[in-house]
Amino acid sequence: MNEVDSLQGLIGKARRERATSIRQLAMQAKAAGYKIVGTTLNAIESGSYKSTPSDDTIRAIAWLARVGDETAFMAAGRRVPGPPFAAELPPGVDDLSPKEREAVIGLLRVLVAQRQELDNEDTSTQDATSNSTAYGEAGSSGAPMKPKHPDNVRQLTRPNQPEEVDEEFDDTAPPPEALDFVARETPPGYKKGYDIDREDDDS
Repeated sequence: MNEVDSLQGLIGKARRERATSIRQLAMQAKAAGYKIVGTTLNAIESGSYKSTPSDDTIRAIAWLARVGDETAFMAAGRRVPGPPFAAELPPGVDDLSPKEREAVIGLLRVLVAQRQELDNEDTSTQDATSNSTAYGEAGSSGAPMKPKHPDNVRQLTRPNQPEEVDEEFDDTAPPPEALDFVARETPPGYKKGYDIDREDDDS
C-alpha cells in the first residue's frame, strides 16, 4: 500500500521527511495555524484512534505530509468538503415562511442522511476488502490455501472415472451365492410371475 493511501502513512511520511517526533509535528502544525494535538496524531499513526478525524485534523496532516487536501481526505476515505453550505444560500432565504423553511430543512436532512449512509457503505466495503481472505490466497505459511470439503459432501468425479461404490451400503443386487441357490432350487418348468401374466394377456 502506498504511504499516501492512509492517514497513518501520511503521518509516517511527515515524520520521516521532517525528521522529528509526533510532539514536534503537532507544534509545527499549530504554529502554522492548524488545530491538532500530538495525542491525536499518535493515536492515528498507531491505529488506536476510534473517532472520525475532523476536517481540521485531516488538513493539518495534509500540511505536515506536504500533500494536497484532496490526497489527505481520500486517505481518510472522505471527499474534500466544499465551502460552507450557508455561504451558498441565495439572498432572501430568511424571508421564507415557517412551512417553506420546514420543507427545505426536511429535504436537506434526507440528503445528508443519504450521503452519510453511502459514505458508511464505502468505508465498510474497503474494510471488508482489506480484511477478507479468499480461496487460493496465501496463508500464514505462504502456501496457497486450498478449499476444504466437508466430510459429508461427495466430490464430483472426473469424466470416464469409475464411480466408487461403498460395498457396505450396496444392497441393490443379491450376492452371487444367493443366485446360485435360486438356480439350484428352482423346479424344472417353473415359470416366473411375469411369464404367466404375459401368457394370460396373449390368451
